[in-house]
Amino acid sequence: MSDTPPPPPPYLPPPPPRPGQGPVPAPPPGPSPAGPPQYGAGPVPYGGRAPSYPFPGAPMGAPTGPTRSGKALAGFVLGLATILLFWSLIVPLLALIFGLLGAKEVKRSNGARRGLGMARWGWILGLLGLIGGVALWVVVANEVAGTTAVNDLEVGQCVDIPDGDDDTVSRLDTFDCDEAHDAEVFSVGDLGNGDDPYPGLDAINQSIRRACVPDFDRYVGKAYRESDLEIFQLYPTEDNWEDDQGYVCLAYYPSGEQLTESVENSEL
Repeated sequence: MSDTPPPPPPYLPPPPPRPGQGPVPAPPPGPSPAGPPQYGAGPVPYGGRAPSYPFPGAPMGAPTGPTRSGKALAGFVLGLATILLFWSLIVPLLALIFGLLGAKEVKRSNGARRGLGMARWGWILGLLGLIGGVALWVVVANEVAGTTAVNDLEVGQCVDIPDGDDDTVSRLDTFDCDEAHDAEVFSVGDLGNGDDPYPGLDAINQSIRRACVPDFDRYVGKAYRESDLEIFQLYPTEDNWEDDQGYVCLAYYPSGEQLTESVENSEL
């Protein structure tokens, strides 16, 4: 008697269908047996990269306020400079221009620019500076008009003698000799050749007398020692000797009486 169990009975085929009955349906397929995992499945392979996500954007900064107008600032600075430099006319003119341009820029910026007050001060100071500068130059022009530099005086010009309080003089008022005047130029010349050292006041006076007395006699038509007129002389100082070594001699009344005509050949 063997210990081996008897084999299982063979599977019997399904019974044949009954007449009028369809085939017996097959049993539903069961789940397929689990197999080993397929290659390539699983996590990201070596060297791969997991999907990344963008970082959030940088936070927006605080909104900036209106910026100062450069033209307005320039106009204001030039306006302040005009207080001292109004006589130049250029500085106040620039202050006026930049002030007006700055004010226009601020008004048209719809709040993006500031500095309207500075622009206004700029063009106001510029305008005042222009008015003051023009007035100053008008005064200077009136002072200079009708005057001649001493070293530009010529024989035959009639002038007024400067006040005795003036130690030095650079310009003299000139007139037509038919008008009332103090003196008339009758001699001009040079005391040196430009390289000579300053000779001193006494030497200068002597040189002028030696030159002017004969010129007086010829111009007036009467000897100096017999004339009612006196000689007034202009000469360089020690400070300006290197730049100007010329002299001027004028005929005048020592009493202070004014002349009303030329002294040339007057025999006064």
